[in-house]
Amino acid sequence: MTDIPDRNLRLALTDEVERRRIDNYWWVGPTLGADYEQRSGVAWETLGTDAEPLPLIETLVLELPLETERLHTITTLTLDGDRDVYAWGYPHWWDLEPGHYEIHDLRGIEGCVNLVFLSLGQGLVGGCSLAPLRGLPALEHLVVCTTGGFTELDSLLELPALKRIEVWNLGTAKEPVWTRIVDELRAHGVQTS
Repeated sequence: MTDIPDRNLRLALTDEVERRRIDNYWWVGPTLGADYEQRSGVAWETLGTDAEPLPLIETLVLELPLETERLHTITTLTLDGDRDVYAWGYPHWWDLEPGHYEIHDLRGIEGCVNLVFLSLGQGLVGGCSLAPLRGLPALEHLVVCTTGGFTELDSLLELPALKRIEVWNLGTAKEPVWTRIVDELRAHGVQTS
């Protein structure tokens, strides 16, 4: 099992693994419905994603095993708000206090060794070190935003398989290091936009 210190990264990775496991975007009900009923005493079929917040859903998701072998099945990953688990846990999660589902630590993403495409969703991933991305040997395409407050940006220069990087808001980047990184990547043949 891979150690993933950030609960929100763990929620997102579990969501990705489970939706792939049962080949269904809406996996929460089929996977957790019976456990929810047992622990809450509320019939699953009476619930809907328009309901009141169901924080027990997050608890149940975080209790699911997240084996390393399952992380190996992920080849594309977009860390944004498009998660079944978010809609069930807090149907109007975007109205919660800022950062409820924001990912602040990418450690553990290295378990996704077959990851080819990664998008660090604008607004849901921030303040993270990008150093864990060095542990992704197959990563060819990365989407990242300069407004994310990322650290250890030089780690992007050490991604062995990187062929393309999309850097959002480069023209408004407050840190000149972004321009240097993009220029260096371009000089090494990485397609940039």
